[in-house]
Amino acid sequence: MKILFLHPNISYGGASKVLVSVANFYASKGHEVTILTLLDNKIHQEISPQIKVIYNTFSDSNIHIINRLLKVFYIRKFIKKEKYDYCIAFLAPAKSLATIACWKTFTKTILSERGNTLGKQTIKNKITKIIEYIFPPSIFVFQTEYAKAYYPIRKIKERSIIINNALIKHKYIGTYNYNENKNKDIKYILNIARLDTQCKRQEILIKAIALLSTKYKNIRLKFIGDGPDLQKLKNISEQLGIASIVEFCGYKENVYEEILKSYIFCLSSEMEGIPNALMEAMSTGIPCISTDCKPGGARLLINDKTGILTPINDYISLAKAIESYLTNRVYWEQTGKNGYKYIIENFNEEKINRLWEKLIQ
Repeated sequence: MKILFLHPNISYGGASKVLVSVANFYASKGHEVTILTLLDNKIHQEISPQIKVIYNTFSDSNIHIINRLLKVFYIRKFIKKEKYDYCIAFLAPAKSLATIACWKTFTKTILSERGNTLGKQTIKNKITKIIEYIFPPSIFVFQTEYAKAYYPIRKIKERSIIINNALIKHKYIGTYNYNENKNKDIKYILNIARLDTQCKRQEILIKAIALLSTKYKNIRLKFIGDGPDLQKLKNISEQLGIASIVEFCGYKENVYEEILKSYIFCLSSEMEGIPNALMEAMSTGIPCISTDCKPGGARLLINDKTGILTPINDYISLAKAIESYLTNRVYWEQTGKNGYKYIIENFNEEKINRLWEKLIQ
C-alpha cells in the first residue's frame, strides 16, 4: 500500500516520535511510505531510509486563509498524482488539511487526536472540529478511552478506534540503579517537557520543591527542555528563594542519561495525551510521580503500584508525593520496579504496532 504521513514537522515532541515509529513500522512491512512536512526540514527522530521525506515546498502568503488554501490545493494535487491509499495526520493543522485535501478522492484519511479533548475550546480548535464534522475522516484514532468519551462530535466517535502510544525501544530499558541512586547525597527531581506554564505547569513543581526545600536540604530540581516560559519559570524560582537549587538544562539529545542520575521523575502537566516522557522514564525503572492530567493519559500509566498520581494544580499534594519517596526507600524502589514491568508488558512497540497493522488491513 502507499501511505502518506502529513505532519507539521519532525520535532523531538511526543507526536512526532509516535508518527515516525508507526511510519517506520509500515515501511518495514513493505509498504511505500512518504512523510510530508508542513513547516520546516528539521529532523529530530530516526527515520527509516526506506521512507521518502518531502519537506515544506509551499508558496506562503501573508494572508493566513490564502496560505491554508494554497496548502490544501498542493496536498490534494500531490495526493491525486501519487495515488496514496491512506493519508495519516496527527496534529493541527495537518489534520484539517488532510481531511479537506482527501475529500472525494480514493485516499482514505486516518486522523489521530493527540491532545486534550477537554481543553479550552479556542477559535482554532473550534474551526478544526467544524472541518472534521464537514469532512469526516475514514477512521479517527484516539489514544485513550477517556479522550474518546469526551470528544464532542458523535459521528467521529462512531468511526473511531483506540490505539495507545507505544514505548519506543531503547537501550536504557530497565537499567535504573536503585542502590547507586538511593545512596547519593544529592537527590535530583527531574522534569522533561516543553517549558510551558499553560500546559506543562512546571511552576506547580517549583512551588512543591520550595515547600520541601527547608526540610530537605539535599534536593535539587532539574528541567530538561526548552520553551516559551523559560524566563517566567526562572523568575518564579527566584521569587520563591530556590533559584540556587533549580537547574534549567535546555534541550538534550539523550535524556536517559539524566533520568538514570535522578532520584524521581516528576510530571506536573495539566494537559497531556499519553505522556511519552513519563512512559520512557518509567521504562528505565526510575520511580515516577505525575499529576492526573486531562484527559487521562497519565492515569493509564500510573496506579497505586506503579507510581504516584496527584491532582492537577495542587503543589501541596505534589510535595507530599515527593516526600513519600524521600522518606520511604522501600516504597520508592518497589514502585519504580512495578512501573517498569507495567510499561514493558502493556505498551511495548510490537503490541501497539499490531493494532496499526490491523487498522490498514
